[in-house]
Amino acid sequence: MNQKEAHIAGTGTAFPYPIPAEHYREMDEKMRRIHGQPESIILTLKGLSQKTGIRFHHTVCPHWLPEDKSPADFPEVQDVVLQEDIFTPYNYAPPFWKRLSVFKEMLGKLGIKAARNAIADWGGDPKDITHIFTTSTSGWSEPGLPSMLIRALDLRYDCQKAELNFNGCFCGATCLRLARDAIRAGDAKAVLAVAVEMPTLHYNITLTEMDDLVPHAIFRDGAAAVVLAPEGKWKYKKTGMSIVPDTTERMTFNPPIRPGDDSYRMHLDKDVGVALDIYFREGPGAEILKNVYDDKSKPSPELGVHPGGVKILEGMKRPLMEHGWPENGLDDSFETLFSYGNLGAAAMLAVLDRKLKAFKEEELAGTSTRESKELVTMAFGPGVTVEWGLLEEVA
Repeated sequence: MNQKEAHIAGTGTAFPYPIPAEHYREMDEKMRRIHGQPESIILTLKGLSQKTGIRFHHTVCPHWLPEDKSPADFPEVQDVVLQEDIFTPYNYAPPFWKRLSVFKEMLGKLGIKAARNAIADWGGDPKDITHIFTTSTSGWSEPGLPSMLIRALDLRYDCQKAELNFNGCFCGATCLRLARDAIRAGDAKAVLAVAVEMPTLHYNITLTEMDDLVPHAIFRDGAAAVVLAPEGKWKYKKTGMSIVPDTTERMTFNPPIRPGDDSYRMHLDKDVGVALDIYFREGPGAEILKNVYDDKSKPSPELGVHPGGVKILEGMKRPLMEHGWPENGLDDSFETLFSYGNLGAAAMLAVLDRKLKAFKEEELAGTSTRESKELVTMAFGPGVTVEWGLLEEVA
């Protein structure tokens, strides 16, 4: 009997309030001045924010809204934002318990909306979904997101579910890899993968170390979902994971473990992009590039690379170009970063959604100039961990 193959059958996203970057910087300055922080810290955060190129600060939290705006001015996001302002009553520094008290509510709102959009894009029967894989690095609560999805989307109650939480930015791709495995094993009819991130719930204005300012400058809220099935437009041809040697401490994520901590804390080394550059040009990563693009007589595959930050994408540009990709191969990743920021585990899935929807629109309009029938995905996270995949368009 022929083995089933997994296909990307539908994708969807969900985003909360879009706060213009300039107002985000003004609000950050206001909060820091209230807490008596020195001008040097205010200018450092402002400079970091400007260097990211991010145009919108997507957040579930209403205290970021400009004074001339109210939640009612954003009807398109009312189902994925907080109605309660948890920051202002605590002088913009809510305790950890308050941050997590709203996590469960927002986890369901964002995850369900992204999943609905992916299922609508798929066009299949939700009752055919037999497995759910989810991930979030923003909090924890049980019953978790899979149970919420089963109830809200009227899925089968015997859906096999698994939550891969607190893994970081690579884990949306991990969910896809495991979904592919389930289908290829013959155990799944259709699989739903959902990633939800809300780092702005952990925006801690009292922290002034560079380790805290960098994540505040780049991480934003949002969700992305993918439906995988035995049939679809894009076959999930190859996939894998690896660790970049000697990078264990370059990207880390920790719960509040120090006295006085009121939020999760992340370390993102400024040289992660350099480490990725070396890994993919001179290290084992070169084999990954060869594995996904070995026939140079064919056009280079399209790219859906994790928009972790400008330095990370710049670090990937040289090895990709040396291996045969064009200079503009990462344009969609850069544009996703500038439009939405780093969405953590949802980030690469959001790039995938962006690209596949654009391909579909171009084909319907008869304006497609795409030469390649393949698409390579990559996501990076703590470890430093690399998740990669190769999709192939089918007739």
